[in-house]
Amino acid sequence: MTSIPLPAWSTTGVLVDQANSRGRLELFQPAPLVLMARCNGHFSEDLADEWVRVLGPVLARTRGITMFNEWREMNGYDSASRRKLTTLASARRGVFTAVYFIARSRIVTMGVNVASVPMAMIGVEFATCGSDQDFLNKLERVRPR
Repeated sequence: MTSIPLPAWSTTGVLVDQANSRGRLELFQPAPLVLMARCNGHFSEDLADEWVRVLGPVLARTRGITMFNEWREMNGYDSASRRKLTTLASARRGVFTAVYFIARSRIVTMGVNVASVPMAMIGVEFATCGSDQDFLNKLERVRPR
């Protein structure tokens, strides 16, 4: 299985392209209220630190973001990574309207489900998409015109 072929517009505005021996993180901001993350391999704590370092300032100045996480090729993560991202997102009430994921790893999907609880408590739609097409349809709805 490979990553979803994402529409070209959704991978513009590169914020991060970082890799280590175990995984890779790409972050994009293709529109003012749209963020895209693509992770492959193992999402280690150093990749999470880079995510927080780069997106922290973006999230501090923006509200109403829809975020997409194309994590089909992520095969695992450090527990500290999940905690850091959940803390970053849940500490910023009103920043996200929705956060969508596509993942195939059961451990990654379980982590998303665990993180969905605090996000739901602050009113954020936080969901794993059931199919590539569902993910792409949600992405198309926020495409800049």
